[in-house]
Amino acid sequence: MKPAPVLVSLLGLVASQSAFAAASMAWEPAAAVCTTAPRPSPSAGRATRLIEAWGNGSEQTRARVSPELLASTIDAMLREERGDDRRRADVALLTLAGVTSRLEATPHDLRLRREVIDGLIARKGGRGGDGFREFVLADVLLLGASMPTETRRGACMALALERTPAALLPLLSVARDPDLELRAAALVALTGWPERGVGEGFVRAVVDAPAAHQGRFMQLALGHLHALHSSGTFDLAWPDDLGLSLGDEVLGLTLDRDWRRASPAVALAAFVPAERSVPVLIEALGVWTRREGEADRAAAIPGARRLRFECADTLESLTGRPIGPSPERWRDFWSAVREGTPLTAANGADGSRATVASFFGLRLRSGSVAFVVDASGSMEASLPNARGDYGTSTQIPTRFQAASGELLDVLAASPDPTQFGVVLFSDQAVSWKGSPTRADEDSLRRLRSWLGARHPDGGTQLATGLHELIDSVDDLHELEFDTVVVLCDGETTEDGTWARDWLLRFNPEAQLVFHCVQIGGARADALRALASGTGGSFLRVEG
Repeated sequence: MKPAPVLVSLLGLVASQSAFAAASMAWEPAAAVCTTAPRPSPSAGRATRLIEAWGNGSEQTRARVSPELLASTIDAMLREERGDDRRRADVALLTLAGVTSRLEATPHDLRLRREVIDGLIARKGGRGGDGFREFVLADVLLLGASMPTETRRGACMALALERTPAALLPLLSVARDPDLELRAAALVALTGWPERGVGEGFVRAVVDAPAAHQGRFMQLALGHLHALHSSGTFDLAWPDDLGLSLGDEVLGLTLDRDWRRASPAVALAAFVPAERSVPVLIEALGVWTRREGEADRAAAIPGARRLRFECADTLESLTGRPIGPSPERWRDFWSAVREGTPLTAANGADGSRATVASFFGLRLRSGSVAFVVDASGSMEASLPNARGDYGTSTQIPTRFQAASGELLDVLAASPDPTQFGVVLFSDQAVSWKGSPTRADEDSLRRLRSWLGARHPDGGTQLATGLHELIDSVDDLHELEFDTVVVLCDGETTEDGTWARDWLLRFNPEAQLVFHCVQIGGARADALRALASGTGGSFLRVEG
């Protein structure tokens, strides 16, 4: 499939210290031919030429560069301390930072980016001489209009690695640049700054964004607001008037028929004063409840059930009332508020919750869910505390059998209509059918037979499973799932950085929520990153 421009929640963006860039500088073809074989460390000058070539070369050129080779080349380049040569080396490093972080970056480019980030950290720490921060701020951002836009994006990425007061005004200026990717890169670097002016910049970015890109900037604003909450600076940096300005732009989007635009708008509504946002969210809850009810029995409407619960969650966070996803109960609540009951006062709510199916205890609130399940060799191990309903009474089910049983149970208990998909991953991935299937007796019977015939084997490469899921469509807006449940029993080949990179590249357009279950006690960095980066849940069960 074609790479789609995407954005994740800024929780993922900040964690991976990413910016949005592409590269464009003079390429020396003779320097572009390189291999991953060990070689002596190059001179500082030749190292700079190599970095320039890799930053301007094709994806195929960089595919021949191993992370180890890149690390040694950057290390050699950081030895350069002479004036014009140092400037050239710094530009080369910033440009490569951009090209390996751009939205269209290949998985290999994303692996190379880790070494580039290490190089940026070393450079700002003083390797290669003083003056790097001043060069980035003055020569690249403030006076760098003649610099390639891609290099300026790399400069924003460098500034995202630290927070220096001198960078505030230059970054706010760049955050208004006509180039949307450069604008987004500056906002990434500004995320979490406890300044009112930064909040104004995020609101302006949401307001000014073209409709096709507004979801991206809503995600950036959401990440900034979460960062303020995490640091305890929210009240200082986000006064009510900014919340009202944001509400003027996003509250109407909660009713948008495109659930991928409505979902981030509902999340942002939590940061709008309750008096303004609550009545709109109650209306949105009614709209999404009605839309869910419009689904025929053959197929669910992707996003509708999930949006219904998201509206209720945001209402509860604003009012403190656990009323649940009932529009009628919320309308009654608002009527009482209008008659004088305090907004956060009890209104006869009993705290009841809508019944939803669960997967290993995770509550699934979606009518269109994909299960991405580990089928590696370790899934053949027995699950000590699993149910005894597999095999004979003397047999204990394997992890894979337990996962299969939970999967079938949650689908059987889901409201009708619910549509689902199943992908199994190990060294490779295989999917059951290729499109969403309605959960009914016939499909679950056939799924049970298919799962029973599978024999777990191989490694734990989560990437194969996720790409099997999204490669089924040419445009991520065509993906008919809104929620993904990942189950894995061990440490995946991919780590948390990879997961955040995957979200950066694909998820703002897909708008998936990940719920992740791990069986056993191995590290689960990738699963945790997928869940936290999308507002989903992570659960570890004994095994």
